[in-house]
Amino acid sequence: MENITAETFVPELSRVVELERLVKMKTPYLIKATEVECAKLAERFDFVSLDSFELVYTVKHLGGKSIDFNVVGAIKASLIQRCSVTLIDIPEEIDDTFSFRVVHPKQEKELELELSEFEDFEFSEDGIVDLGEIGAQYLSLSVDPYPRFENADIPVMETKKNPFAILEQLKEKQKH
Repeated sequence: MENITAETFVPELSRVVELERLVKMKTPYLIKATEVECAKLAERFDFVSLDSFELVYTVKHLGGKSIDFNVVGAIKASLIQRCSVTLIDIPEEIDDTFSFRVVHPKQEKELELELSEFEDFEFSEDGIVDLGEIGAQYLSLSVDPYPRFENADIPVMETKKNPFAILEQLKEKQKH
């Protein structure tokens, strides 16, 4: 198996954009994955298939000359996963939203005080980010991590008797 590092990783869905340009466009930015990109993402995330995957982003500059953007994304995806119990194919529709801030790495110390623990952020020195890869990561967070076929029975494991319960029974017998 190939050892993948940050230096060798190539995103399956890459859309590198300059956020300032998106702010000036004043329209949502649409990313629609191709069949090939969907197949590669399905392999990466261990889906049976990823039939469609779309992202829509809106970007807002948070003021000043610094790199500080608020990005809101919407995911629409149609995929198939395997049931974690029966391995039966289960279709899943994803319709989710997410948001994050893009900031300059020098702002990291400020962020420790400013950001709540639940706010996501990305670092960029020049306001250029890969919205395709970021969306793919949010897709992986949006799917059911343990998909289960609605009629799947979870196997019940046979439990052994508690040895102390047996001792308790012996003790009760001695009393009588």
